[in-house]
Amino acid sequence: MPQQRKPSSPLKDALRIFARNKPALVAFFMLALLAASAATGAVWTGKRADAAERVRMEEAKLVGDNYKTEAVEGAVLDPVSPELKDTFLPPLSNSNAHPDEKFYWLGTDHLGRDVLARLWAGSTISLIIGFLAVGISIVLGISLGGIAGYFGRSRVGLIVLATLLLLLVWGILLAAGLPLPAWICFGLGMALLMAQLGISAVGARWKSVAFFVVVVALFASFSLYNHHVETATPEGQVYAEAARTHRKSYDELLAIRDYGREVKGWEESAPDNLKNLNAGKDMPEWLYAGQLRVEIGTRQLDLQVARLDGAKYDAGNQQNLRLARDQQDRAEHLEGFIDAYADRNKEAAENEQEAMAERDRLFKEDRRDEGRAMAERASEFAIRKNTFDPEALKARIAKTRAIGQANEAYYRKVIDAAADPLQTRAEAIENADKALQKILESGATNDESLRARQFEVEDILRTWAQASAEFDLADANLRIQALNASIEDRKADAAEGDAGLAELNKQLAAAKGAKTKAEKAVADAKESLEGLKKAKEESDADVAGKLLAPWSVQGSSGLVDRRGKLRKAYVIRYETAMRYGLTALHVAEELNGSYRYSFYRFSSHFLTTTMLYLLLVVAALTIMAASQAVVTDKLKGLRLAYLPTISVDDLVMRFTEIMLTVPVIFLILAILAIFEKDVYITMGVIGLTSWMGTTRFVRAEILSLREQDFVQSAQALGLSDFRIIWRHLVPNAISPVLVSATLGVAGAVLAESTLSFLGIGAKADQTTWGLILSEGREYIFDAPWLTWIPGIAILITVLSFNLLGEGLREAFNPKLRGR
Repeated sequence: MPQQRKPSSPLKDALRIFARNKPALVAFFMLALLAASAATGAVWTGKRADAAERVRMEEAKLVGDNYKTEAVEGAVLDPVSPELKDTFLPPLSNSNAHPDEKFYWLGTDHLGRDVLARLWAGSTISLIIGFLAVGISIVLGISLGGIAGYFGRSRVGLIVLATLLLLLVWGILLAAGLPLPAWICFGLGMALLMAQLGISAVGARWKSVAFFVVVVALFASFSLYNHHVETATPEGQVYAEAARTHRKSYDELLAIRDYGREVKGWEESAPDNLKNLNAGKDMPEWLYAGQLRVEIGTRQLDLQVARLDGAKYDAGNQQNLRLARDQQDRAEHLEGFIDAYADRNKEAAENEQEAMAERDRLFKEDRRDEGRAMAERASEFAIRKNTFDPEALKARIAKTRAIGQANEAYYRKVIDAAADPLQTRAEAIENADKALQKILESGATNDESLRARQFEVEDILRTWAQASAEFDLADANLRIQALNASIEDRKADAAEGDAGLAELNKQLAAAKGAKTKAEKAVADAKESLEGLKKAKEESDADVAGKLLAPWSVQGSSGLVDRRGKLRKAYVIRYETAMRYGLTALHVAEELNGSYRYSFYRFSSHFLTTTMLYLLLVVAALTIMAASQAVVTDKLKGLRLAYLPTISVDDLVMRFTEIMLTVPVIFLILAILAIFEKDVYITMGVIGLTSWMGTTRFVRAEILSLREQDFVQSAQALGLSDFRIIWRHLVPNAISPVLVSATLGVAGAVLAESTLSFLGIGAKADQTTWGLILSEGREYIFDAPWLTWIPGIAILITVLSFNLLGEGLREAFNPKLRGR
């Protein structure tokens, strides 16, 4: 009687088959070692902390500070610090600088950095990028492939297709610089989407409706929070006004470009036009009107710059007031650690004495090396004793609190006193802007009218310049008054040598200097207005022209030159200011070293924004699918709006094929050119552009599985489509996905290495294998190990993933389980 085989689970069969595949097993253990290297690379590699840094790290831990340093506390190998005496040492070499302490297993580079340490540190970023990028692509691929395979026969309703097309056209038109038709398409698309949301609610598709509402609320919350940080915070006010200045200057640049094209066409339309232009005669009226628009547009930019200066002034006061409050909170926080400082000071003093005694004993015994080591320990204990000095901490607390209290009182008075002048200044800017706009509407038709408009414009701007200078003078005066009052108040309670009083006196001296400059600016502004009055009243045109050079109609070449000056003076300058303002939001810190807007750093990141948009798209598709199902089952009177169009399978696969035609490397290059260099952005872009193969694999498998009996049984039992796809179909279609995943990780590692090799994948302080390879290519003949060592690491990683994928394919293939 033949022996019956004991039943076993599919997982046990898969593991048994996988264990028989020796190359896959070796690859698995190799990848386990690489994973361990990636996990420990960030912890055990880095710049080693010296004695002072270790003490500062201990102090930061004690008081809960975020101490920023390049040093890593538990570093075993240092991939960062150069050692110029050890440059270009081959593998298996002793250090020239420290022959008894350092041994380089894989040699050194052109700066004497340990290649093994750099390779270990780079494994963390390179492998994490591979895993996370593939995770993103698999989630997208399984989702789209499952939809295409299971719902492929279903037809997309007319209203659903119209919504998708309108929103797609909205994005295309917006990118093409056609905002009006773009927003019309967006409004129509959103109206159709809201109608479908209402149909889903009427049909009691509460899960879909709730999912959509939650996603929209999440998206709106993140957007509102980011908007609040970028407009309502002191740093955000400056950033928002700088962005507005840059946008207006760019719009003016485009306006001058378009006007210049019209002038160029007029110059070429008749042979005498250019001569007449140079002679200033027989010119059409629209040239005078165009020149007036160019002149006034430039002056309006100056008013926008004044708005930015006002935002900087207000933000500076708010930041200083916030700092004063933070200083007092900091003093209150540090007071709770005086006893801990005293304990550490006492312990460090005792340790220092013991170390000094041991040092003296070792030197007496002529054990000099050990004595020098003990002297270094004694020096470290001395640094620790001086750092954890309770009396010094008390003095620091008193100074911080005194400066904070003095500055808070002072800046409160300044902010209160400057509120009305700031409002008056803002109204003056708006009035000047409106006055310039009225002059523009009045137009110019000849030289005389253009000259008249010039005097009107100059009168407005010089009057505004005088008002601005008087505001600066008034600001200096009110600061002096506030400082004098604060000093008098402080003197009543302050002890001799009070730090807050000294800080106020220092600011008083600066305010007096600012007052002197403001007085000169007011005098110059008044003199400028007098000069304008003389030029206007002067009957001699030559004399008046010397006092105020008249505007003349510029030709196309002159407008090109003007565009160049405008680009340099405004567009480039305020684009830099805008980016600096955004950077200020990201790097703003509190006194304990933590980021002030830490959640904003997350909520505004490229990956977070991308994921939110993807989630919003999924929620919208869910609502559209739910509304179509409601109309099919219940609201049959609306079937006309849901006339069948393209199939779901065609829609998904055509989109997939379009993505396949996009050159991924160039798309990645374009995105990284817009955003800053960051490996996390690289990871997200690789993941978002590599899901197409997984989608096709999953679709093919589900197309064959959806006709199986177990799927029909699940449908007969009334299971939801979502449960059937994710509980029954996807697990049975996982075999090609696993293969695709392992191949995808290898591809992601190669993509990151390629980008880093090109110098665009990672920042300079983010070590990756591709970056090591890129740096080594310059010395390929002098130090070939700098290229073949990271190259072999990439080769081993890619080969291991490929072998693992092959082993998993065999293990999870039911035909190879022997059952």
